[in-house]
Amino acid sequence: MKKLLLLIFCLFYSLFVKAQLSGTYTIGGTSPDYPNITSAVSSLSSAGLSGPVIFNIRDGVYNEQIDIWFPITPSNTITFQSESGDSSAVTISCNSLANTVFLGGGQTFYFKNLTIKNLTGVGTAIDMSSGKLYVENCKLSAAYYAISSNASLINVINSTLIGKTSIGYASAGAIIKNNIIHTLVGTPSLRVSYSPGVQIINNEFNNGAFISFCNNCKYIGNKSFNTFSIGSSDYSQISNNFFYNYVQFWSNNCNIYNNNFAVNNLLDCQSYYGVYKNNNFPKSFYFNYGFSTDTFINNNYSEPTTGWWDTNPYYFDPQYVDSTDLHAQNSHLVGFGLHIPTVLFDIDSVSRQFFPSIGANEICISTDSVNLSCADSVSLVLCNFINNLNVVWSPTTGLSDATISNPKASPNVSTVYYGTDTISGIIDSIKIKVVPFQVIANNDTLLKCGDSIMLNATFNSGVTYIWSPSVGLSNPNIQRPWAKPYNNITYTVTAINPLCGNTIDSVKITIDSLPRANYALSSITGLTVVFNNQSSCADTYSWDFGDGGNSTLYNPSHTYGSSGLYVITLIACNSWGCDTVAYYLNVSNTGVIENNNVNSFTISPNPSNGQFELSFEQPLADDKTIEISDLLGSIVFTEKLMHFSGSYRKQIDLTSLNKGIYIIELKGNNTNSTKKILFN
Repeated sequence: MKKLLLLIFCLFYSLFVKAQLSGTYTIGGTSPDYPNITSAVSSLSSAGLSGPVIFNIRDGVYNEQIDIWFPITPSNTITFQSESGDSSAVTISCNSLANTVFLGGGQTFYFKNLTIKNLTGVGTAIDMSSGKLYVENCKLSAAYYAISSNASLINVINSTLIGKTSIGYASAGAIIKNNIIHTLVGTPSLRVSYSPGVQIINNEFNNGAFISFCNNCKYIGNKSFNTFSIGSSDYSQISNNFFYNYVQFWSNNCNIYNNNFAVNNLLDCQSYYGVYKNNNFPKSFYFNYGFSTDTFINNNYSEPTTGWWDTNPYYFDPQYVDSTDLHAQNSHLVGFGLHIPTVLFDIDSVSRQFFPSIGANEICISTDSVNLSCADSVSLVLCNFINNLNVVWSPTTGLSDATISNPKASPNVSTVYYGTDTISGIIDSIKIKVVPFQVIANNDTLLKCGDSIMLNATFNSGVTYIWSPSVGLSNPNIQRPWAKPYNNITYTVTAINPLCGNTIDSVKITIDSLPRANYALSSITGLTVVFNNQSSCADTYSWDFGDGGNSTLYNPSHTYGSSGLYVITLIACNSWGCDTVAYYLNVSNTGVIENNNVNSFTISPNPSNGQFELSFEQPLADDKTIEISDLLGSIVFTEKLMHFSGSYRKQIDLTSLNKGIYIIELKGNNTNSTKKILFN
């Protein structure tokens, strides 16, 4: 009897083990293991796993859902892939449920060579709650997320993703590599939060990325066509990228090097101890910097608000291929980059030279001649001799070292240099045409009354600069002085080079004579408030204290009859027009609460046409949050503003909102805040 029971037990055990899935199975087509995906998933649920499972899906369109939220024991890898290897030949789509692929249960899933679509208006292509997700060579599209993941690991490689946000919240250690990641609307293509160690490499983002709290991450060789924001993500590497639009780095101790930035771009840097090396910042590039602890080495730019504290800055027109191809082509960038041993390749996987070109791509000289300003230099990296260590040069005049393959040439007169390969005997030549020394100042500028601007003259080694007239200048004898004129004026800069002579240029400053209204509180005694008028360029003033009281004095005082919340309005006018500013004032018997303080700001213009600027003239001691709400209390805009050491300006666009009155509040880490009224 015992032997019989043992035999029966072994029979049932063997049947059970045999029922578990392991190995490779086919779905669809002729004589498959499973006629459709639903039946394969059902088998996973009922049988479990005894080893890795691969489902080869045959060519066709599968209008069904992959739903694997249940735990499968024992845990193992599950792969869904196209049998033919062609991602366009297998389509999995769903138009009746919110998500096409539901994943969970702590499993490890692979999706290879597939097209996965969600056809609903709110759906997601792949939604994963736990486990590990690997997506390779796939095409994913959905109206919401292409991938929404809380997985412990997510790797997406060589795929195309389209959604409202194509990848939502990649995990720690995620690898996002060689993908085209697009969104259907103006939301970020990629969102990553609280995910250290992420690697985002060689991707194309049509709407950029929003990354926060992701320390020790790498962003290498990407193309971003819209806002690329990296906030509170310290110790990151940001290199060899093409940035076509707004870039925001609010992170500390980051290495930012070998990047190309588009014309009219904005780099918003609010960081400590960042290192900026070997980047291309073209003309019209606006750099908003936060802290002097950043280090700038060998960058290429010509922007009035930067560069004067850089180590060996350059500016040459990068000569990008076109507005959508940021491959720099100017031979003057050759060899002026900083050699970084850990960066071996450019964005096109070309070996970096020693010394490399400035920016994200390597450049070599293919022309027969190069124009060179007197006292400037160019690195002789000929395309025929690139990375050739056997080249010597003649004549030696004006060369840094005639026995190396890529010497720097700085001749005082036009010179033809001959390079000879000492092994093959091949000779190539390059003519350096020395052109007259020329200084270039700012473009003519329209300046708001009371504002200041940094004047800019092109940098040349060994040059003395003299600006005239000196009225309104911080220092007339430096390359880039601050100017704060109150009347129309033309400044002329004379640049004196002992080797090349003198050259001059000028910039015309036209003053927009409209006034700017602004005020702060001077003193508070009980219900009596003294106002400190900080308006500029105004002749007359009209105060409305919010309780029926009015004044035309410059610095009025006003006593309120009772505690309460009042709207204070100041209209400042001159013969050209008027400007209006308004605040909330919370008055009590103990003084004024939550009103203007040293961290105040001005709104210009106000009323606005939907686009306006917040100006902060004083440093922020700690982080703040900007909140804009309508009169019903609904928040329509919010953004964190990190503390900064100098003045700061923030542009905001609310043109999509209805016309009306909005409240702008600057909130601190405690209960204090500043509120002002915007007439939109």
